[in-house]
Amino acid sequence: MFAKVLQAENALYPYRPSLQPLETSFDCVREILEECWSEKPDDRPDFKTIRAKLRPLRKGMKPNIFDNMMSMMEKYANNLEALVDERTDQLQEEKKKTDALLLEMLPDL
Repeated sequence: MFAKVLQAENALYPYRPSLQPLETSFDCVREILEECWSEKPDDRPDFKTIRAKLRPLRKGMKPNIFDNMMSMMEKYANNLEALVDERTDQLQEEKKKTDALLLEMLPDL
């Protein structure tokens, strides 16, 4: 399967595994998989949306395991987003410092 992914002929339609084995499963599972496979990150659902769509599957399950796993994944995603924002801000500050230093070093025209 790894080779199939690497040898995708058409970039518009990358290789995706067959969902035929999931025909008897809940429709929401297939829908979520297809949404998560979107090539555009903005079109992919966030963890809150995924959690809401998977809620019907939790019936009869102990809520702690599922809730804890989804909560941890949501926290992890939020932490990563915060870290990316922080690093982006740091990068912009360093770029400003570099630009200011270059302006000082270059002779006036």
